[in-house]
Amino acid sequence: MIKNSWRWLIVMSIILIIFCLSDIPDLHIIREDQLPLWLKQLSNKYTVRFGTTGYFSYVLSLHPDYVLHKVGHIIAFGTLGVSIYWAAGYSATWAVALTAMAAAWDEWHQSFVPGRSSRFGDVVLDTLAAMIFILIVKTIRGNIKDKEKT
Repeated sequence: MIKNSWRWLIVMSIILIIFCLSDIPDLHIIREDQLPLWLKQLSNKYTVRFGTTGYFSYVLSLHPDYVLHKVGHIIAFGTLGVSIYWAAGYSATWAVALTAMAAAWDEWHQSFVPGRSSRFGDVVLDTLAAMIFILIVKTIRGNIKDKEKT
């Protein structure tokens, strides 16, 4: 058990990084005034809204700030999922469940941060990212094991 405890320290470090990023009020990677007019028009034209406000509303957009936020979610929670998978002795079920719980906690936390929103769609995105990253690692591990057998 002690042999694996440092793996859980890595998991906790990733969770701490996610918490710190989620705690930044009104986080914008690219400000609106930095975008050229054509890109503003393009992103406005191809923005789709599901619902108006609230936890179950969601937006899909080509806006660079939106895209970077979602890529950040995918990388952060995909990495978290793989680190939990590794720490939990390669249990995909536990890794996905714990990552989904962390994603839900993160969205709940964001609901208290000024200028941030809390969306169920992000919990789904984070959980899917973890599942995909874990599947990739699992496939690579399987291929390595198969090569070792031959």
